[in-house]
Amino acid sequence: MREFIFDELDVLLQWDTARANDFRGLTGALYIMDKSSNTMPTIQALTNWLEDSIEVSHRFRKDAAVVFKIFVVLAQQEKYRDCFNLVDSKSGKALKVSPAEFIMSSVLIYHHKDKLSLAQLSEAIRKMRLDIRKVEVDIRANSRVVKHMLAFIKNVKSSQLKAASGECAAIAAEKLHKPKASTAEADDDEVQVEIKPTQKASKKRARKDEDEDEYVEPVDVSSKSQHHRPSTRVKFSSPPADALVPSHSTVPSPISSTNMPPPPYPPHIHPDRLAAMRAAKSTVPPSHPSGQSPLYRPSRMTASQAWESQDIDMHSMNPRALASTPHHLEQSLMSRIIQVKKAILKVGVINMEE
Repeated sequence: MREFIFDELDVLLQWDTARANDFRGLTGALYIMDKSSNTMPTIQALTNWLEDSIEVSHRFRKDAAVVFKIFVVLAQQEKYRDCFNLVDSKSGKALKVSPAEFIMSSVLIYHHKDKLSLAQLSEAIRKMRLDIRKVEVDIRANSRVVKHMLAFIKNVKSSQLKAASGECAAIAAEKLHKPKASTAEADDDEVQVEIKPTQKASKKRARKDEDEDEYVEPVDVSSKSQHHRPSTRVKFSSPPADALVPSHSTVPSPISSTNMPPPPYPPHIHPDRLAAMRAAKSTVPPSHPSGQSPLYRPSRMTASQAWESQDIDMHSMNPRALASTPHHLEQSLMSRIIQVKKAILKVGVINMEE
């Protein structure tokens, strides 16, 4: 079927093959011929029929091949192709073969291929196309158009046709049909053209994959006699582990001759900081002059100790120390603080006057 439709009728007929109309026309014609349907099959019906596991009979396949062989002969022969070359009487333009006309022309040939001659089939197809255009302005592939054309096909008789009778169309088409001689050769050329770049691409892809999977050890090529030496290339399925794993890792090298057990990790000791501080305080270096630990810090002096040593440091006293001082020392301390404040104020006044 492919050679009849896509190689010949697509070229010989003036019809719209966009959006796979040629394939839909072929499947629609075969569906109506097989099912003897009186309506136009839907897309879902065609899909179910094509996906049906029950195959059509061998006789139907042979009849379908004869139908489209006759179709090709009618379109090829100059004296028969007038049925497909209708002209609009108003505009004078050639009328394209609609999908519905393609389907029903195939059905007409199927029903009358053994009764009518090629000339009579051509005349019947021409009359059927003119008849439907008198009734329908827009020839669409719907059930109304199909029913009208099926009624015309059933009423066709050889006595109503002016064309000369003769050898039936099925036998005549076998003699007149001449398939394109270059079709098989052109198909072979197309296959070669499509395969060649695919083979090149597959070789490049295989070479690229081989380069990615192969790790080659570097070889010194500076020597002149390297072609006399045996090849030193070493192939790995992946690069050596020592090239990817750090030196401190315990993963053994794949090229190592002996499998040594990994060294044990040192035990992790959690230091006791409190115990370390106590040990440092308890140990006193013998060279220290005071005989005390360098970490030892003397406590702050009380107010009485500071007064007796005549070295009163406000930072060395805290509220607890002040609370523990006698009453007379507290009064003396307060008077001393007042004197210091007066001295500070006096110095500030002198600076302002200057």
